[in-house]
Amino acid sequence: MLAEFDYLAPESVGAAVAALSGTADGRPLAGGHGLLTSMKRRRQSPSLLVDLRRIGDLHGVSDSAGDLCIGALTTLTQLLDRPGLDRRHPALVEAVRATGDPQLRNRGTVGGSVATRHACSDMSAPLLLADAAVTVVGPDGERTLPLADFYRTGGPPLGLSELVTAIHLPALPVGLGTAYEKVTDRTTLEPVCGVAAGARLAADGTLDSVRLALTGATFRPVRLTYAERALTGTRLPVVAEPLPIGELAGFVDDAIASATYRAHLTRVLVKRALNRAATRRVTDH
Repeated sequence: MLAEFDYLAPESVGAAVAALSGTADGRPLAGGHGLLTSMKRRRQSPSLLVDLRRIGDLHGVSDSAGDLCIGALTTLTQLLDRPGLDRRHPALVEAVRATGDPQLRNRGTVGGSVATRHACSDMSAPLLLADAAVTVVGPDGERTLPLADFYRTGGPPLGLSELVTAIHLPALPVGLGTAYEKVTDRTTLEPVCGVAAGARLAADGTLDSVRLALTGATFRPVRLTYAERALTGTRLPVVAEPLPIGELAGFVDDAIASATYRAHLTRVLVKRALNRAATRRVTDH
């Protein structure tokens, strides 16, 4: 059973922030999949739930010159239904389709996936690859920061009275194809390791642009910047074994998989994802 709590369902972001600011242990309720499960297991016992679902500004996807603004309350299923998204951001579509099961995608929200800074969020990798940004609103106003900074270990955490209100997804450069590859934990359906790759081929067949992002294998989703630099100017097929992917201490080592195995998976999935991404071209913004 759930412990007792108060419940509010405001109709504006300002009212929601004010409600959260007025209590020391209130929590925002979006899709509720993670929070309610945590409450049932008594890992969290908030005294107040602030339901965000009546706030119209947090729903939907808008388009401005090819850049997308995704409302935080947009569900994963609604995102998949966005016309043309599979052409413009194929890796993102693959990652969202690989997230959980249909029930989770019907309830889970884009903002909720980001706000938790969860280490095993499928969609975090393609969002990082696309240089996405996140808008946060709190008692001190609104701020927008790169998603890479939001995810960075030791970076600015989300305050208890702050809300993620939108994710900004820039248009990918023309010619950059993307793909997502994942090894799944069959118990949780989360990625043991997930890699989003972006690749663009020059006229001479070399990789003139490479983007790589990793989720599941490290303590926070990250861009693999050293590997990106190492692969730029090389040719396909990718030789993954010597790729610089960071220190082994940065990889998760637990009962599911060792750090050594996750590092190995990272190189394998980089190769798979890049080879597929290079066959695609983003032409429709």
